Amino acid sequence: MLRHSNISKVLTISTMSLVGVCCFAVSAAPQSDKPVRKIAVVVQCEPAVDQAKERIFANPGLKSWKEYSKVEEVPALGRDNGEQMFAVNSNASGKRSVRLVEYGEDSSTVETLCYDKEGALRSLKYEIRTAWGWGYSEDCLLGPKGGIVRRTQWFFDTASGQTILRPRQADDVPGFLQAKIYRSFDQLPFYALLNQQTRVDAAQK
Repeated sequence: MLRHSNISKVLTISTMSLVGVCCFAVSAAPQSDKPVRKIAVVVQCEPAVDQAKERIFANPGLKSWKEYSKVEEVPALGRDNGEQMFAVNSNASGKRSVRLVEYGEDSSTVETLCYDKEGALRSLKYEIRTAWGWGYSEDCLLGPKGGIVRRTQWFFDTASGQTILRPRQADDVPGFLQAKIYRSFDQLPFYALLNQQTRVDAAQK
């Protein structure tokens, strides 16, 4: 399970890796057979040119969305009310990568979305880790018209990272297996703040 103190590291490392390339699996790991490793290919997501400083958005207390100058200033995310944190990176070409972090009572979720210069979602990676020792991951590559070109889903052991068969418990929490999909950049919940320059400091609250 992710802790709030590790969010900065998660967002920073993940966003930096997105600036170059994203990896997606070609073939899904069968859930009825013995576990297999994913076969990864490289898909261009966001060229590493003119990278701007990431912008951090969060909705503490679900009262309103606010922008913070850095991750450390964001109040701890609540585990039972759907509070979220997003990190946004963009470049001169207009392409953007967005990283979402969200906690639940029994889970931690990290999701990465890549948008083209027109603001259309082109790829996403979703990962949830549960308190019961298993996790679920999904990679999707989308075509220019929004259709799914390639999709891979698998379960893994949170301690070893190894692919496992579908846990029976997964049937009891179907919501854990569903990524939040924002098909266009302007559908993101904090979109209205992007053209504003005012940021808040949690220490002042």
